[in-house]
Amino acid sequence: MKTDKEIIKEQEKQIYEMKQYISALEQENALQKQLAEMLERQNTVLQQHYKEYVDKVHQMMKDFEA
Repeated sequence: MKTDKEIIKEQEKQIYEMKQYISALEQENALQKQLAEMLERQNTVLQQHYKEYVDKVHQMMKDFEA
């Protein structure tokens, strides 16, 4: 049977490991937020390029018809 001291030591070790795990998850979360923000910016740029392309094609079609 384990002594109170041994039980406390095991619990402290488990708490330390959980804190490490939580810290790693927080870091991963922060990186994923940065990635999401970067992808949103890229998406905005791509949408703008697409709009410009469509506008130019429409203008070319109008010019061709005239």
